[in-house]
Amino acid sequence: PGTPFIEIKREPIPATAKVSIEAALKTSATAVAGTFLSSNFRRLYSTAKIPDSSPHLIRNVEKFMMKIGKDCGITQDEVTKFVGDLQAECLGAKNAHSPSSDRMGILLGDNKVYAQMLWTSTQKVHGKEFCSFINQALREDNQDYLQDLVPVVRAINTLCVERNQASKGLWPSDGICFRGGALPDKHLPFFTVGKKYRVPGFLATSFKEEVAMGFALRSTPAHLVEKQPMVLWQIKVVQDCVQVNYVSHSNVSKEEEFLFAPFSTFSVEAVELSPDPKLQPHRIHLVAAQDNRAEPEDLPLAPWY
Repeated sequence: PGTPFIEIKREPIPATAKVSIEAALKTSATAVAGTFLSSNFRRLYSTAKIPDSSPHLIRNVEKFMMKIGKDCGITQDEVTKFVGDLQAECLGAKNAHSPSSDRMGILLGDNKVYAQMLWTSTQKVHGKEFCSFINQALREDNQDYLQDLVPVVRAINTLCVERNQASKGLWPSDGICFRGGALPDKHLPFFTVGKKYRVPGFLATSFKEEVAMGFALRSTPAHLVEKQPMVLWQIKVVQDCVQVNYVSHSNVSKEEEFLFAPFSTFSVEAVELSPDPKLQPHRIHLVAAQDNRAEPEDLPLAPWY
């Protein structure tokens, strides 16, 4: 059901590819259960406060990781080491890219800087980075996890949500940013032209299409490539969009990360279906809403992003 896809053919589509595309479009598309309006996140966010010191911020991180780690089979010792590694990286002990000004900001209690650095950490436990655990908790809307995580999210959002345009960071020169990944066939039908939805998590994008393509190429394990082909999201952003900003304090150089706040709103403008998404990604064109506060809170939630 819904508005049909706009298929922009860049090259002739082989008959075998047409068959697989038609099969995918017939698959039932289901959004994530619930909405932003009914979410535990919305309720907790309305009263949460940003931790007032760096030790308090890290205490929230550790309490959150202890809870989600327990459910993911991560031991307390592994969590303790992981949180220590996060701190060491943010303070420059494990990261040559971390400038001294960022380290000094953290030491002086600048939680805006610290939160950005934590979000961009490259440290892993059981193969996952901290940003992945954050988005897992947001996606699952687990109240137990969110009680400790939401203050951390508020700290990260001091970057993303910026209503004073003079305080905005770098902006894509052509108003376009990119995100690359894998998109399971069963979720492709969700992205119909005209669909407006919210993303139940932070959405990391890049100014650079080649960076996004790198993520797309790395995102699909060889044994899943048939069912999780590559996708490239191309997102138009108006200059006065208030829920996205450039990550200026990062543990990763040259990514030029442009980060959208959780539950940001997007509309599908067009869909280009690749004849062979194992080699060339599907391309989904989105338009970011100018202000999440002006959008309905009961929009469907994206099942994949």
